[in-house]
Amino acid sequence: MQEENRQLLVGALAELALELPAERLERLIGYHDFLLETNSQFNLTGYRTELESLKNNLLNSLAPWKHVLVKSATADVGTGGGLPGLPLAIALDMPSMALIESKRKKCDFLREACARYAPRVRVLHSDVKEVKERFTQILSSAYGTLDKLLAGTVRQRAGGCRMLAWKGRAEVIAQEIAACKPNERDWNVIPFNVPHMPDVQRHLCVHVTAVRRKPAALRS
Repeated sequence: MQEENRQLLVGALAELALELPAERLERLIGYHDFLLETNSQFNLTGYRTELESLKNNLLNSLAPWKHVLVKSATADVGTGGGLPGLPLAIALDMPSMALIESKRKKCDFLREACARYAPRVRVLHSDVKEVKERFTQILSSAYGTLDKLLAGTVRQRAGGCRMLAWKGRAEVIAQEIAACKPNERDWNVIPFNVPHMPDVQRHLCVHVTAVRRKPAALRS
């Protein structure tokens, strides 16, 4: 990473009140460098310059970090190049993160990136609907609309699972919530700021899956 962009990243992390040990910072930068180095081979991101990717990929992923439960069994669905799951797993030292991606070539990149920079992170080459595990926290920045995200993760959500979706403009979010089933419209829409992107609207949409209770006759 160019020195001026490294300093911009360090300053942005301070602005986000996200203190990283030097070792985690180097792994975060290493992952980002690797993402850009291999982008033409794997088509991982549409942001071609280091600065564009730094802001739109790394900082956008990390900006709402305070809303992420570090110790939850977490999945990032439709992760692509590992966003937002991989930067969060590195920065927050998350013990249980699975990156779910259906495209084999992207999984090849993700496995190498995890081996180098986040060895505790697992890569699942699968359509999310086919994954047999359940998670207590699911992240998404590019899987699709909120109703598609809910429909695609029905079997993967444990009771009380938190859904965190990275979204843009408020009016688009309102339309997506309206398209959800009536009993799935209770999204908490939280605005957040990405450092060095003052004119860009960003929101984190949070939904908590209801805990299924056993019938009274089965509880004894």
